Amino acid sequence: MFSLLLTPLFIFTDSLLLTPDYLIRILQFIIQSTLLAEITMTNDIFFETKTPLTVTIRTTTDYWNYVTTIKHRNMRGKENIIISTLSKPDFIRKSKIDESVFLYYKKIENYLYCTVVRHENGTGYLITTYVADKAKEGELIWTK
Repeated sequence: MFSLLLTPLFIFTDSLLLTPDYLIRILQFIIQSTLLAEITMTNDIFFETKTPLTVTIRTTTDYWNYVTTIKHRNMRGKENIIISTLSKPDFIRKSKIDESVFLYYKKIENYLYCTVVRHENGTGYLITTYVADKAKEGELIWTK
């Protein structure tokens, strides 16, 4: 019985090999999709701050909860760091892929925080935020 549990499990379906790692990724995707379908976004502003580019960035409470529970759990409780990254960044880069997306960076202690936002007509909104290994490529727009 125990030897069965220790042997690798492979499932073949029409020339597709499903390894346990791949099955786990599929299940994680299904669970996240189900959680997202149950989230009802509201417009309650969680934070709003002005950047050095004079753009006001905002996010809702529900979207912040989504970012810190599904996308980047390690950012939970770091709201003040993110607000500081947006309002007083060390530098700002423009995305190489999308010209309306900007990456705000700030080094605090030994961590480089990156907050990704979209700018639209003088306002903007949070896309995601995370601890980065290094800054992404892209045009340097602003530096302190």
